[in-house]
Amino acid sequence: MFVDAMNSLVEDVVVEAGKNVTLGCPGVTEDSLVLMLEWRANGMRLLEYKSRSTTVVRRTEQNRMSLSLKNYSLQLHPVTAADSGMYECLVNNRNTPEAVIKLIVRGKWRNVLNCFSSFSFFFKCILSAERETSSVG
Repeated sequence: MFVDAMNSLVEDVVVEAGKNVTLGCPGVTEDSLVLMLEWRANGMRLLEYKSRSTTVVRRTEQNRMSLSLKNYSLQLHPVTAADSGMYECLVNNRNTPEAVIKLIVRGKWRNVLNCFSSFSFFFKCILSAERETSSVG
């Protein structure tokens, strides 16, 4: 764990692509009074909870993302390389999180992020990732 430029604690979470991951909401326990909560990734809203209702903001992620109402942790199932980034859990209209979670996704899809640097390289990358996936199983 380290402190970033905005004086927030940063916790690294490393997970293999294709696995499920649960990100705990820093500072929140089962006994916390949570009236509203928002999960963000790289500054973009992912999921919000209020009035005992959970809304996944990014509709394309609706089937891969859920919120545990026991401790307000964010669950991604399965995790992909595109999920790598900085995650924040904002509770009860706070502007800054208790801590930031840096999600690092490694494994069979690790090279996919590099695919987008060049369109011609994109197809080679996808083929390479497919070969890695088929050789893993």
